[in-house]
Amino acid sequence: MAIELLEKAQAQSDAGMFNLPPAFDTKRYAAEWVEEGSVEMKRQRQVLLQVGATADGWEVWKEGSDRKPVKVKVSGGRSFTLMCRPRIIQDQVNALYGNVSKNLLIVK
Repeated sequence: MAIELLEKAQAQSDAGMFNLPPAFDTKRYAAEWVEEGSVEMKRQRQVLLQVGATADGWEVWKEGSDRKPVKVKVSGGRSFTLMCRPRIIQDQVNALYGNVSKNLLIVK
């Protein structure tokens, strides 16, 4: 049996409590759920290790007329905040790290 690519995914995966809100535009923004206490660190520029570059940090996703942050509380009292940044930036970060991974796998 081989892998068969479908023309269109049959259904989206269910991330449970971590499903993105309906208003979140995944074509425009990348999403990351960040544990409370790390939110301010994630807002800073991201140093791309082994790339020699930095990327814009993440911003807290706010929605509704009151512009409240979207948060999820899980068992054990841990709380996560939804953060976002432009999809194009995340795609570029992923591509750069993909190149780093390829270079690490190449035997010289």
